[in-house]
Amino acid sequence: IEEGEFYVGDLVGLTAVDNAGEILGTVEETFETPAHEILVVRKEGDVLYVPFTLEHVPEVDLDARRVVVRPPEG
Repeated sequence: IEEGEFYVGDLVGLTAVDNAGEILGTVEETFETPAHEILVVRKEGDVLYVPFTLEHVPEVDLDARRVVVRPPEG
């Protein structure tokens, strides 16, 4: 892979935070759909499914071990 690129599987284990920096959980797995990859974020029994798109995951920081997510409405 090229500089600055990564595999979606590299996101497993990263902390997911919202735009304000509040922890939403940990990326525990990913899976592929016909449209795009999905990040599965878990925190204390709650599960959040986040499409891996620029709209919903605007920032990935592998060095800081975190991703910024904007969960889908609903």
